[in-house]
Amino acid sequence: MRCPICENIPLIEFKNPMEYIMAVNAVTNMLVQGNVEMLYQTCPLDKVVDQDGKFYSGRIFHQFQCAMCGTIYGMLANPLAGGGEIRINEKPFRPEDYEDKE
Repeated sequence: MRCPICENIPLIEFKNPMEYIMAVNAVTNMLVQGNVEMLYQTCPLDKVVDQDGKFYSGRIFHQFQCAMCGTIYGMLANPLAGGGEIRINEKPFRPEDYEDKE
C-alpha cells in the first residue's frame, strides 16, 4: 500500500517524449511542494529540454524519494527513442557504489 503522496506518483512506461515531459513537470511540482526530494539526477529537471527544444541527452535519469514514507522512485527516459518509465527502486543510486570500467 502506498502513502497519500505516493498515490500521486504514477508507475508508468512512457510511450513518447510528451508523456516524459508531463512526468518531468509533475515531479518538478512535487519537489516545489516539498512532497519529494531529489536523490540523484543526470541533469536538473529544468535542463531536460533546452531553449531550442533539444533533450539533454539520449538517456536521462532522476531518482527521488517520497518525503512522507521514504519510498524511492526512479524516472528513466530515452526521449530520443520515446521510451522510459517511473518505477519504485530498492535503494538510492550512488555512483561511488559502482567501479569505473576502463
